[in-house]
This record gives sequence, structure tokens and C-alpha cells, in this order.
Amino acid sequence: MLDHPFQLTLRGPSLSRPPRGAESVQYVTYAGLVETDPSGLAFYDRLAELTLRGAPGRLHGASSFAQLDALRELEIFDLGKLDSAHWPADWPQLEGARIHGLRRVDANASKASLATVPDVRVSGVRSDEWIEANLHNPFREWDADDQTFGRRACAARKKAKTRATKLGAQADRRTPGRP
Repeated sequence: MLDHPFQLTLRGPSLSRPPRGAESVQYVTYAGLVETDPSGLAFYDRLAELTLRGAPGRLHGASSFAQLDALRELEIFDLGKLDSAHWPADWPQLEGARIHGLRRVDANASKASLATVPDVRVSGVRSDEWIEANLHNPFREWDADDQTFGRRACAARKKAKTRATKLGAQADRRTPGRP
């Protein structure tokens, strides 16, 4: 098989097997994940860097990560439920992991599973209530770059949505900027 050091980006509601002929790709990103199981990742034979981005989403069957014995870097964003209680206890090659936007109940289990990994960064730990309140908020991830700005953006969106809801049917009769 040929060595494929380029990055493959796939979009969809779930993780899938690699496209035929791309099994040796080393850098893979999946985006738009909703309900997903990482078992299809076992078909990558040289996967070194993996990024998973939720829409937001959930991950099931996390024990399949154990099959990724060449994985060096793992990034997970906005997958609120990680099934971290079933993560592998050992990550032989993993050098770094970055996880943002997970449930508070999954944070400790994730950190414990990644205890042997030299560089682990967990941020954006959320309560179930926060996740429910901001599930459809387009600014929910902004705090990954700047916590204060992200918090303010989420609050502004919530305030705008509340005001728009109060306007109801009158909203289309008003011109923006006019009383």
C-alpha cells in the first residue's frame, strides 16, 4: 500500500470506514458528527492524527479507540457525550489529546483514561443543563478561543432569541432600527 501523508476530511452524521484506497491516510478529520461509533476507524492502518467534530454529537463504543495503535494526536470538539467510561486504559503512541465541549460527568473519566498521555488539554467542560440550553446556539464553541467572549456571545444570542420570540407575529411588521 502507498503511504498517504495528506489529510482526509469527511463530513456526515457518523464515522465511517475510510473510502476504498484511503486506508493508509494518516491524518483524518470527521465533521458534522451526531450519533457515532468509532469502530470504523479500525480500517485505517496508519492513522496518526484524528480530529472528531460534533454537530454537536455523541460518541458510542469508545472502546474501539484501542484498535488505533499508531494514533499520536487526538482532538475531539463538541461531542457532548463521549462514552469515556469505555475508553482504553492504555494509549501506547498517543502524545497529545485536546478535548473541548464535553459533559462534566465525562471529564474525569476522560482525564483518567488519558493519564499516561504526555499532553492532555480538556476545556469547555459543560453541565447537562448548559448543553441543553445551548444545543442550537451557533456561538457555543466560541469560548474555545476566548472564554469571556464566548460566554458573552452565548448570552447575547439568548437575549436576542428571547426578544424575537416575544415579538412573535409582529416581527415582520417592524423595520430594523425603527420603533
